[in-house]
Amino acid sequence: VSLDDGVVAFVAEVTLALLLFTEAATIDVRSLFAEKAAPARMLVLGLPIAIVLGGVAGYFVLPELGLWPALLLAALLAPTDAALGAAVVESEHVPESTRRAIGVESGLNDGLALPAVLALAGLASMAPAEHEQPILEFLALQLTLGPLAGIVVGRFGSALVGAAAERGRMGSEWQRIAGVGLAHTSYALAETIGGNGFVAA
Repeated sequence: VSLDDGVVAFVAEVTLALLLFTEAATIDVRSLFAEKAAPARMLVLGLPIAIVLGGVAGYFVLPELGLWPALLLAALLAPTDAALGAAVVESEHVPESTRRAIGVESGLNDGLALPAVLALAGLASMAPAEHEQPILEFLALQLTLGPLAGIVVGRFGSALVGAAAERGRMGSEWQRIAGVGLAHTSYALAETIGGNGFVAA
């Protein structure tokens, strides 16, 4: 299969949606709400600041790139990776609350950085005249409709699966398959209404 083939893009999107869903499903929600202040600051303040400062620095270091590609590069590099910080997260010398905050942040930052990456990739690859939709409107729709689709499908889908399981109409194997189906349903719904499918998943 050629890399330019639509099949490659389709398989990549389906795989990424499933990976993001699986990563989000492993988050300890109780820990998230118990330690929400630090991860929230890291995600809401730290991540955008890292993208902006990284983009500006990249623009001055590599001016031939241009502003949008420099910001895109920063958005790709800004999200932390739990694997790279494993020594910190697993160290007994680091307070447990700090380790948990880093773990939660690294689990959520990819999904939150993705709309910025997609928007900046679009801006970096298009001529100014090609922007039919204002960038702030695009980002607002991506960040509101995506989570909305994920919440609606997750809430009602899990309720249906739970009800079917309680009545003995769905075994554990089919529940796992239904989880995969719900991840992709949320992706499809978000993309249909103009949101970000990866954030939804």
